[in-house]
Amino acid sequence: MLHRPGVTYSLVDLAEWLKYESWCQSYDDQTAKGESRAKREFRVAPRTRQTTATVLTGSGNSVDVRATANSPAKVDEKAKGRPMVYCSYCQNSEHAFSQCPQIPTLTKDQLSEWIRSNRRCWHCGLAHQAAHCGLKKPCPLCQRKHLRILHEVNERPVTVSSKTEACLVSSATQTLYLNKPVSSNKVLLKIVRVLLHHGSCTLDTFAIPDDGSERTMLLPDAVRKLGLRGTEESLALRTIRHDVQTLEGASVSFHISPYYNPKKRYLISRAFTAPQLDLIDHSYPIAKLQKQYKHLAGLPLQSFEKAKPLILVGADQTHMITPIEPVRLGPPGGPAAIRTKLGWTLQGPTSLLEQRLKPKECLHISLPHSTTELCKNVNRLWQVDVLPFRNETECTRSKQDQRAIELLEAKTIRIKVDGIRRYATPLLRKGDMPHLHATMEAVMPRLRSTERKLARDPQQIDAYSSEIQKLVQSGAIRKLSPEEREGGFELRQWASNIPAVINHLPPEARSDGFELWLAHEKTDVQESTLGLSWNCPADVLTYRHRPIDHGAPTMRIIYKVLASQYDPLGYILPYTTRAKVLVQQLWNKQHSWDDTQLPQALVQSWNEWESQLQFLHKISFPRSCVPASVDQTRSIIDLHVFSDASESAYGAVAYLRTEDQQGKIHLSFVLARSRVAPKRVLSIPRLELCAAVSGAQLKTQLQKELTLPLRHTVLWTDSTTVLSWIQSESCHFKVFVGTRVAEIHELTNTTAWRYVDSAQNPADDLTRGKTLKDLAKPNRWSHGPPFLLLSSENWPANPTECPEIDKSEFKKSAFCGVVAVNGQFGSEYKTWTELVKAIAQELHGAAGESGEPTANTYQTAETFILQKVQSERFPEELQRLRSGKPLQHNSRLLSLTPEYDTSTNLIRVGGRLRHAETLDPALKHPIVLDSRHPAVKLLLQDFDKRLCHPGPDRVFAEIRRKYWVLRGRAAIRILQHACTECQRLRAKPTFPKMADLPVARLRLYKPAFHSTGMDCFGPFLVKIGRRVEKRWGILYKCLTTQALHVDLLNSLDTDSFLMSLRRFIARRGSPVELLSDQGTNFRGGERELCEAFQAMSPDLQRKLAPQKIAFHFNPPAAPHFGGVWEREIRSIKMALSTTIGDQTVPEEVLGTVLIEVENILNSKPLGYVSCNVADPDPVTPNLLLTGRLDNSLPTRDGHD
Repeated sequence: MLHRPGVTYSLVDLAEWLKYESWCQSYDDQTAKGESRAKREFRVAPRTRQTTATVLTGSGNSVDVRATANSPAKVDEKAKGRPMVYCSYCQNSEHAFSQCPQIPTLTKDQLSEWIRSNRRCWHCGLAHQAAHCGLKKPCPLCQRKHLRILHEVNERPVTVSSKTEACLVSSATQTLYLNKPVSSNKVLLKIVRVLLHHGSCTLDTFAIPDDGSERTMLLPDAVRKLGLRGTEESLALRTIRHDVQTLEGASVSFHISPYYNPKKRYLISRAFTAPQLDLIDHSYPIAKLQKQYKHLAGLPLQSFEKAKPLILVGADQTHMITPIEPVRLGPPGGPAAIRTKLGWTLQGPTSLLEQRLKPKECLHISLPHSTTELCKNVNRLWQVDVLPFRNETECTRSKQDQRAIELLEAKTIRIKVDGIRRYATPLLRKGDMPHLHATMEAVMPRLRSTERKLARDPQQIDAYSSEIQKLVQSGAIRKLSPEEREGGFELRQWASNIPAVINHLPPEARSDGFELWLAHEKTDVQESTLGLSWNCPADVLTYRHRPIDHGAPTMRIIYKVLASQYDPLGYILPYTTRAKVLVQQLWNKQHSWDDTQLPQALVQSWNEWESQLQFLHKISFPRSCVPASVDQTRSIIDLHVFSDASESAYGAVAYLRTEDQQGKIHLSFVLARSRVAPKRVLSIPRLELCAAVSGAQLKTQLQKELTLPLRHTVLWTDSTTVLSWIQSESCHFKVFVGTRVAEIHELTNTTAWRYVDSAQNPADDLTRGKTLKDLAKPNRWSHGPPFLLLSSENWPANPTECPEIDKSEFKKSAFCGVVAVNGQFGSEYKTWTELVKAIAQELHGAAGESGEPTANTYQTAETFILQKVQSERFPEELQRLRSGKPLQHNSRLLSLTPEYDTSTNLIRVGGRLRHAETLDPALKHPIVLDSRHPAVKLLLQDFDKRLCHPGPDRVFAEIRRKYWVLRGRAAIRILQHACTECQRLRAKPTFPKMADLPVARLRLYKPAFHSTGMDCFGPFLVKIGRRVEKRWGILYKCLTTQALHVDLLNSLDTDSFLMSLRRFIARRGSPVELLSDQGTNFRGGERELCEAFQAMSPDLQRKLAPQKIAFHFNPPAAPHFGGVWEREIRSIKMALSTTIGDQTVPEEVLGTVLIEVENILNSKPLGYVSCNVADPDPVTPNLLLTGRLDNSLPTRDGHD
């Protein structure tokens, strides 16, 4: 941007300059191959005086805006040594580059190619980037920073902004939208229905009153319908972003009138129109808006949907777009109602229209990292089982999958098609699935992308067209025909170990291998079945060896080779478990997936394991669990599951034991599962327990999957510790052992577990490992343990001696008990009366008497309470006094010489007044009580309440007449200190903290009476001839200098006050603000003054406004807000009482006395009067007003 003296640049200018410089930088980096990048220009228009029209509704047209930039340029180092005149194109100093005769002969493309290939500056042609160009002189044509000779290559085509802003230019239709096309309608613009008139033509349309437009705009449709003809005119349209576009149009004149009053017309002259102008549709849901916003109710607003405005009334017609009455504002975030001469309209935000947006669908696809799933699968090799056990298919099945399975099971049927029975299943679709619909804007890009992809491959076009035609013919998007409903699929590649089963099928439905077996009688035909090879004649399953060629072993290759060994039944687990342990050991070494520098020992072990894969094809096992010669329905079939664990792995294996009718026993391998021991080191008993859990899970899975009738299920383990844990309660163990024991109890019966030694446990082969050569031979793993071929009496027996249970796995015992302690007598009651009443009712009910307790009963209840208190507090003393023994020397009652009263069974104070017959016995010998007992506290509380909460001495004296309470005075003080009523009666008043002085009291460096407090007082009676009238006084108090001004009011109306104010202003000057109360603080006979002042208050602010005096009222019922002048009124009244008293004086005398009182009050010192003669005289208000301490005393010259 060019430097302009006196112009202050804003952050917006800086942002535009940075955008422009970044464009220059990217423009320099274009390759020599001619790659062009359409970048948006951000240039600041030169601030030259030209005729423009401003539209402030927004901007979005990226038109050619001229700008220059004044950035700190770096001088090209190579240019420092060159002469002042140099042509970079001719490479000589004969002429300057700007005067080169060769440049004009080049085309624009040739010049651009020379700049790109030689990496020259687009501004000056030198060998540096445009961002570092130091050129300061602008182009005379466009005022941008480049040479005149390079003007053509620096011109940028007008691009279309992708944002939907207020002023948009479409590259297809070249339409300039004057208002903001907001699809969500979150903000309402002013829209009003009007009538346009020209001659005999009248047009009913809508208008947009726009305060931000300097010119009235009329759309071409309105010009055509009204038949207007205007004068040609060019208009430079400028937005708030300084985007300028020159429009060629015309200026027209016509009349406009409100829709509700067609006869009232307004002339609009020189309205601009052009073919490129357009306005966006708008909607006013008035019914919903008036229902949501109460301030819109009752207004004559018209509702319309997608109305097309044809006129934009600008600021040149101010009389038609400005409000003619106060704007009706609603709550924050709501629209405002504005009435103009054209009618009522709305403007502002609204949240109501957001609900009208059509719902949009957005589908998100999340793809994990390529190694995330791989690492997850590797970690699963040694993860501890997650409890409680659930089948993997059930755990991973979602609710939708479960509903789909239920639908398939319920509605799948078999129908006959062409003589063949086929399965017919229903279509699976979510019940709450929304209808798939999308807008044209969302679908068309996908269609265009598909068309472009197909255009590059003609064969793919034909295939695509044929598939679409098939969908159309099949009615995929229409109602299916009856023939299509009966469509199905055919199962092929049938094979069986018994040829008679599938002989009826046609040859094309049978497998090729089966055909070779039948036609050529080959017995070594292998059928691919579930990843294994099935030899149909022998009915055995064989493993396949799939060699993988690779280089040096890495983690990725090792895991790939291991994962490629498909073993659905776990028959070769003794071999593959060894590889899993190797993978875990390599994983602990923290090597990357493709690292070839693996530990040599582990690599050697891996190579040995991999070299045995060549014998994998020799591993075979029978497909059938029960021999074909055995009748399954009449045989006895048992399931045996063995489990074992070691430091590196654990697992379980299952066998079927079948006993036929002849008593012959057959064993067959069923299923095996293994896991690598977790990274965290576990004890052998814990690993054995994990193996037992695996066995229980394996047993549960087989019971669900096998269709054979199982008589018994036996589970075997070689760990006596695990057996003892299983026979115990799971709640006794720690979390790890307890949860797994509970899982075993849930899945199995504890009586099904038996012991087997390690030598006979086939699961021991799983943990120790075997080679493929060993597995190919008959062994314990493949054929089962030999003892299962014997009767159950010859099976291994459980150990007779109970093994010692590992106490380290038990929970720590903890005792949890409840100790109940009985409280002291009377602690559950709140008052002495309640206690006595409760004891009386208890005694009355125990005696079997009916009715209410009598006075004697209450007296007996009090005696019982006192006996109970003494028995709890003085048990030893009571026992000794009853037996006639002396008290102990450390007794608390020893100094009272107590004696036992046999009539009441109470301890009383002794003393020397036994012969005083006139005294009350209770006064002579009071009852001894302990002040710490709860019942005694209730007694003291009752005395305090009956005496109306007196002092502690008064309560203590009253109690002493009947009771002797140990430490009674201190107990009473403590009681009264906790008594809320006593505290309330004896509480001292607290004085509130003074608030900060108001701002009006702190106007420093301001003249006197800048902030003035005002109040009226009176009335006073004055004599005027023979009649008596009322007069009032008015006080003006300067809140800064404390000066006073007193005047008389003839009445309490507005005119009288304004006359007094004019006199005050003439004498003291005009105040900036006046403060007064609202009259609610006047008392007694001043009611008339209060009412008159309240009636006068509304007019004061209106009449004081032209004089620029702000009038402030104090809050009602708050006299302390005006205390500074209320105190002065008291002083005035005291002075008048002293001078006039109750006399009725003439008005002149009253006015004179008030002025004298004013002078007296203005002469009082404002600060402390010192007794030191050296201190200066105190400051008075008169000194600040007139320069004298007292106006009543003459000022004498010091020379006189």
